[in-house]
Amino acid sequence: MAKRKAASARTNEKLDTIQKEGRKQTRLETSTRKEMIELKMQLKRMIRVHKYSLIEHPARLLSFQFLIGLVRGLGSFIGATIVVGFIIYLLSSLGYTEVLQDFNSLRSI
Repeated sequence: MAKRKAASARTNEKLDTIQKEGRKQTRLETSTRKEMIELKMQLKRMIRVHKYSLIEHPARLLSFQFLIGLVRGLGSFIGATIVVGFIIYLLSSLGYTEVLQDFNSLRSI
């Protein structure tokens, strides 16, 4: 009987510690959620301020958009050059020189 009471007491102690840990974890999750919501709100405010600063200064907006377009165009050109160069390399290594000669004759036109 005494063994059962001791085992029961140990079990109750373990359950209490588990419940306490669960409460701590829940508090931690709640505080983390609050911090995430606060960070999200601050990020939204920063984005809003950035958009308004661009709208208020049309020259800055146009230069920013021009630079974005320039970078996209340059990236597309470099990417297409790499892809076409790789295709020509594959064709030449596989022995399709006739195709490349036809392409070279088109280039001289």
